[in-house]
Amino acid sequence: FCGDEISNLVYKLSQSIDFVSQQMLECNKKYIQDTKETGDFAAIQDIASLLEPCPCTLRQAWRDWGRFRSQSNLCFVQRTSPMNTSYTQQCCYAPWGTEDFGSLVTEGMFGGSLLLYHPLLNYREYKQTDEAFKETCCGAADMCDFFYERRPANNCTGYEPPVRTWGWGDPHVTTLD
Repeated sequence: FCGDEISNLVYKLSQSIDFVSQQMLECNKKYIQDTKETGDFAAIQDIASLLEPCPCTLRQAWRDWGRFRSQSNLCFVQRTSPMNTSYTQQCCYAPWGTEDFGSLVTEGMFGGSLLLYHPLLNYREYKQTDEAFKETCCGAADMCDFFYERRPANNCTGYEPPVRTWGWGDPHVTTLD
């Protein structure tokens, strides 16, 4: 290495360290701000208790179209939010080509979580609040635990798949007239 190459390498390393440090600080700020806006851990648990549990598998999510709607190929959200709220549960599943394909993902950058804003109803707020928080903490900062403490993932406990039904024959309807 010559002197210029070493100084360029040192500069690039210091820039990337500064970026990671910035992301860590930003994640911490978002965590504190979220705590002020939504309350302590008990308040988050209260919000989560209002939401439907996630389907345990991708196949169940696709089949439960009455309660869940596809947000992307591997993520689903509740069709509706609990009364007078914009909260929803995001349920994400492992992609094709992985050994756990179709299983519920509850951690990391690609895991589902509680969302304060329904992405299909309040897209702008979702992007600015929920998604920005996740990208900041789970990206370069590598502080996903901070995010998931405030936006816990559902592990499908209590999920009951819809009952499959079928019918046969010509329906007959009797009216009063």
